[in-house]
Amino acid sequence: VHFLPEAGPAAVGTLDEHGQYALSTYQSGDGAVVGTHQVYFVAPPVEDESFSEADYMSGRVPRPRSRQPFVPVKYLAARTSELTAEVVRGTNRLDFELASQ
Repeated sequence: VHFLPEAGPAAVGTLDEHGQYALSTYQSGDGAVVGTHQVYFVAPPVEDESFSEADYMSGRVPRPRSRQPFVPVKYLAARTSELTAEVVRGTNRLDFELASQ
């Protein structure tokens, strides 16, 4: 998940298998800058069918973690996401409902 603020550096976090994340800006887990953020997601790489199983097994080509994104396509780019979040000082819990349409 990416948090892109109106001013200042962006923050990123990796979703776990439960959809939870911790944001990092300068160092691991330090959170996001205070303010309004545009929110979007980056899907894990999709396996490239031009590579054979032997390519992956040899280690010449890194194996992607997922075959398809589990986040609807709309949320995979800042220009189409339409999600925003208001980050305040202190602890924040920001959950998002991701509609498939």
